[in-house]
Amino acid sequence: MQEVFLGEIIRQRRQELHITQEQLCEGICEQPTISRFENGTQTPARHRIKAILQRLGLPDERFYGIVSAHEEQIKNLQNEIHMDSIRLERCVGEEREKIRKRASARLAELEQLIERDDKPTQQFIIEIRSFIDGPFSPEKRLEMLMDALRLTIPRFDFDHINDFLYSTEELGIINRIAVMYSRMGQRSKAIEINNLLLRYIETKYKSMKEYGGNFCMVSSCLAIELGSDGQYEKAIEVAERGWRVCVEYGHYQYLGSFIAVMAECEYRLENWEKSAELYIQAYYTYKSTTDDRNRAIIKREMKEYLGIEPPY
Repeated sequence: MQEVFLGEIIRQRRQELHITQEQLCEGICEQPTISRFENGTQTPARHRIKAILQRLGLPDERFYGIVSAHEEQIKNLQNEIHMDSIRLERCVGEEREKIRKRASARLAELEQLIERDDKPTQQFIIEIRSFIDGPFSPEKRLEMLMDALRLTIPRFDFDHINDFLYSTEELGIINRIAVMYSRMGQRSKAIEINNLLLRYIETKYKSMKEYGGNFCMVSSCLAIELGSDGQYEKAIEVAERGWRVCVEYGHYQYLGSFIAVMAECEYRLENWEKSAELYIQAYYTYKSTTDDRNRAIIKREMKEYLGIEPPY
């Protein structure tokens, strides 16, 4: 009964969005497979149903039924690797290298566990490797990210970003691709991609649980790129909106980024007092989330730009 109920949810949501079975399952499974999912005659593997539900803008964890010990092992290992990637962005020095090695070993273990047709998990592995392995040039990282994306979206191209359905993982990869374009000196391309992604999220995810996290992820990068491009008022506007969404939906991991962008943009606009207030807020936000890497950056900018230091 649970499988039939899940299939009904998939069918109803797909029909609400006016998309075909072929569009929904592209890069994940064959059309007859999604048909059997909807009819309740086949039990979907965890990696497939997660990607399908996310493309539909539906929460995924609550719909998982009984999974095998093998699937549970894969899930737990992915969660550990994901947390390592977050820690890697926040730490410095020897701790950073320790986490990098641990994540790399876990990725190798995960590769041995998955099946050959598990494209979503293969995608996850390539994406994480582009981030933790190396050293890779931005061009090489871009190539790896594009390879990862096209595992599940083989027809992807930047001129038709809004023509496809994306899981949260796929949106994250496109967001990282935009970052790589920026690092390659193509900031206008990065801004264009993130603007298109925000439009997609507003259209497809507005009423969904995943809206807040996806919006914050993309808008934080867009605000940074706009500020770096000298579009200070636009950057502040995007960051202010991201700040509100961040608080409303509880995605506080992005809060420091929004405040930091606003602080630097206000400085560039010569609003010294406002900039100082925001820099102090950003510093203590990063301190409270133990983001030592960004906290050090904020402290340096406060001293360099405004000649001030955190009170304590």
